[in-house]
Amino acid sequence: MARKSKKQRRAPVQAAPRGTSDRDKAVDAMMALLAEHSFDEIGLAEVAGRAGLKLSALRAEFGSPLAIIGAHIKDIDRAVLAGGSADMAEEPPRERLLDVLMRRLEALAPYKDAVYSLMHSARRSPGLALALNAMAVRSQAWMLEAAGIGAHGPRGALRAQGAALMFARVLRVWFD
Repeated sequence: MARKSKKQRRAPVQAAPRGTSDRDKAVDAMMALLAEHSFDEIGLAEVAGRAGLKLSALRAEFGSPLAIIGAHIKDIDRAVLAGGSADMAEEPPRERLLDVLMRRLEALAPYKDAVYSLMHSARRSPGLALALNAMAVRSQAWMLEAAGIGAHGPRGALRAQGAALMFARVLRVWFD
């Protein structure tokens, strides 16, 4: 039986459609600002202004700029998980994980400049790096589960951390 090429197997993933809610406006504004500025240069007032929201409306949705980043990561997770491919069940775990991670890169493509800026900012801020690592590990646990690789218990936590580190390296190559 001939194997399908990766292009044929992979279902296209698009960024989760954004609505007109205050949450969506804030996430879009944060990602747009990140594409232009480093994380430490972006304040909540700038996010609210770019989103066309009052600070009180932004506060009702988010407690910090990191919470907005977390919402974006959750949106990307949802987009990747929704794009699952049933025909991958017969593939080995490594192939399934590769497929999931490729869908993730496709979902991140519209935000490439913002992700680059965020990673660059994390290199200069250990606190930001730790917070982003925690978000990445949580996200990669979902990606492992989507690939049919257990991410529960102590071994799963190690797998998720390893997947987060590996994906960070993949992102560096992706930027080049």
